[in-house]
Amino acid sequence: MKPYFILYFIIPVLLTSFFYRSDSDSNYLIDKKVYEYKNFYIEYPIIRGYEKKLIQNNVNQNFEFLISKYSDDLFYSNMNIYFEINKRNRNILSVVFRGKGRLKNKEYVEILDSVNFDMFKTGKVINYSNFIKDDLIVRKIILNRMYEQFGIDDLKTNNIEFYFKDDNIIFYFKLFDDFYKDYLEVSVPLSELSLHLDYNF
Repeated sequence: MKPYFILYFIIPVLLTSFFYRSDSDSNYLIDKKVYEYKNFYIEYPIIRGYEKKLIQNNVNQNFEFLISKYSDDLFYSNMNIYFEINKRNRNILSVVFRGKGRLKNKEYVEILDSVNFDMFKTGKVINYSNFIKDDLIVRKIILNRMYEQFGIDDLKTNNIEFYFKDDNIIFYFKLFDDFYKDYLEVSVPLSELSLHLDYNF
């Protein structure tokens, strides 16, 4: 059997063992913190009780950094953000932030942000640039799923982000087309992407 055939079968198995753990299989606790100042209300998580203290500290620092960019009243006059835990186990933590903010020019904007962590080995953030190996192929997969889910057949965007949910990756982005002002969220099964991901994040 040739090596690439072996890899074809091994990679999905690795994916299963790392990403498909039960969400109840975590060995850390998550608390809610709130930033309140003037017209700003921002909820965000912190983790505690994790035996890997360096990872715990790195994760919490990343949460603080992410929230700091939304608490800047130089650009916003008010802000409301809430978080949801979409995947949580001893390998992966995926958190989504949703809300609305009002810019200084009185315009309201939708807030959608996320952060994904490798909780097992490094504590590093898992993002599109370090996790997606075959960008063009993945964009075609997203486009096909986007057409199935929304009837849209053109993926014109520069910035694609994602979060994990169950056994799927949810890609989200804003299109250049002004007709679609809000974020689009496109769900793709992890199994469909397994050969196009970089596991050395």
